[in-house]
Amino acid sequence: MINIKNIIFDLGGVILKETPISILKNFNIDSTTYNELKRFFDDWDNLDLGNESLEDKYNKCNFPSEYDALYKEYLVNFYKYREVNMEVITLINKLKTNNYNIYILTDNNKTTTEYLKNTSILKEINGWVVSSEYNTLKRDGLLFDILINKYNLDVKESYFIDDNLDNIIEAEKHGIKGYVFDEKGNIIKLYKDMRENGIKI
Repeated sequence: MINIKNIIFDLGGVILKETPISILKNFNIDSTTYNELKRFFDDWDNLDLGNESLEDKYNKCNFPSEYDALYKEYLVNFYKYREVNMEVITLINKLKTNNYNIYILTDNNKTTTEYLKNTSILKEINGWVVSSEYNTLKRDGLLFDILINKYNLDVKESYFIDDNLDNIIEAEKHGIKGYVFDEKGNIIKLYKDMRENGIKI
């Protein structure tokens, strides 16, 4: 059995629960307002590629002026309101205790990742590779090469956790063992797969 040394995590849907649009559940709004606000969360490729900011995205939506006071702060700072999956944080801490290297590989915007890098719960991460810093997304494949080369990873010693099957398939094309995480499922399934791959928890 290969000796896994590097555990790579996605952010959204793994470390962070649900999707960005989930913060709209915090508002007591009617369906019309909900459908209007959710436009902010449509088509985030330019954000994740680093081509626009969250402020740019908000301005492009051309919301009614009264939305500025009611919702703008929550939308452009949505990342502060997303729920963290503490079961996954506990797992990361256990892995760190057992001397595994922990990396983050994510399609994400610059503001969100800079904020998260400075949170106490993610301060022990060994390295980050973020799409907006390299103008490429996971689905294009290059981001995996960047991660591998930046941190000199042996792909056979690496294990990747993502909630998107397509990203797992891309990782495996690069020789990295992958696991599709379902946050609605039992995290015990992830523990079981990790143990089957010789990862000590």
